[in-house]
Parts: sequence; C-alpha cells; structure tokens
Amino acid sequence: MLSLLPIILFMALEAFTDTTTALIGTLVYTIGELVWMWRRDRRVDALTLTLSGMVLALGGLSLASDDPRFMYATPVIGDLVFAALLGISVARGAPLLRQLALKQQPELADDARVLALLGGMTTRLALNFALQAVACVVAAQASHAAWLFVSGVGQWLFFGAQFALEYLLARRDEPPELP
Repeated sequence: MLSLLPIILFMALEAFTDTTTALIGTLVYTIGELVWMWRRDRRVDALTLTLSGMVLALGGLSLASDDPRFMYATPVIGDLVFAALLGISVARGAPLLRQLALKQQPELADDARVLALLGGMTTRLALNFALQAVACVVAAQASHAAWLFVSGVGQWLFFGAQFALEYLLARRDEPPELP
C-alpha cells in the first residue's frame, strides 16, 4: 500500500496547494519513504522501488519543465505496465494470478475450476488496468478535476466493479452450501 501513497499524496496536495508545491512534497515524501524502508529492512521491495522510481523520474521532469503532465502520466504508465505484464502472462499460457496462487498453494493444481477462474481473472484484470489507463487519458483531456477523480477514486471504482464481477463469476457455478 505504501507504494501508492506518493500518487495519493500528490493528488491531495495539488487539490489544496499549487502544482509545484505538490510535486516538491511528493518527491520529498518518496525519497523519505525509500530511505525509511531501507533503514528499517535493509532492502526496498521491487514494486515500491519501481513505482518510486517512476514518481521521482516523472515528478522531476514535471518540476524541471514546469509541466505537470509528466506527473499526470504516472498512473497511466503504471496501469499500462500492469496490463502488459498480466496480458503477456495470459498470452504465454501461464496467467500470473494462477502462477502466484499455485506457488502459495500447490494443491490447487488439482482444481480445474479454480485454475480456470484464476486464468479468466488475470485476463479481466489486464483489461481493467488497460481501461483505467484509457480513462485517465480521456479524463486528463477533459479537465484537471476529471483527471483527479478518475486517477484517484475512479481507480478504486474500477477495482470494486471487477471484484464484484469476480465474486459473481466465482459463485455462478458453485453448488449451494447445505446448512
């Protein structure tokens, strides 16, 4: 969850201050987060390092060029990276969610229904990330307020809709439980 805080912080700061202050605050926080994680664990996990690197690079470009669009691209790039990773795993015949589940619970290999659900879930999650990226780009073209909504609250709404869909799909063919 800490990996998402720089983007959330940027949105919150920008809503109440100017873009330059929001960028500086976000960059300072991101560096502080990396230092704190390193001092605490003597390591920084790959996701946090990747997302923090993206925030620092794009935020730095935004600050240096006085153009916030670089920072606005952060959620789009993140969404496209996740969509690509998930999509490639599906195309290779080894959906990522299925592989991660099997790594944690090898006994799932015998449950064809669960494996099929995880394969479909990986595909739908890839599409969800791709749709979120498109929605962020479209919203950014409309207005700053629309971008703030879609890249913040809208992302959670996309995930909520997907989780509801996944729940319904998982329950669809499941026999009712007996009391």
